[in-house]
Amino acid sequence: MERKSKYFLQALRIALGCCLSIWIAELLHLEYAISAGSITFLSVITTRWSKS
Repeated sequence: MERKSKYFLQALRIALGCCLSIWIAELLHLEYAISAGSITFLSVITTRWSKS
């Protein structure tokens, strides 16, 4: 159960961060506001490095 809540909170954090960054970019009248969301997504996701 704890694992599901961890994934849910991570997904919620990503969604809110992307929406907020796109909204702020729109307020600033940036030409490519969706890029702000993409950058936020790539910044917030966790990466795993496997040992080979």
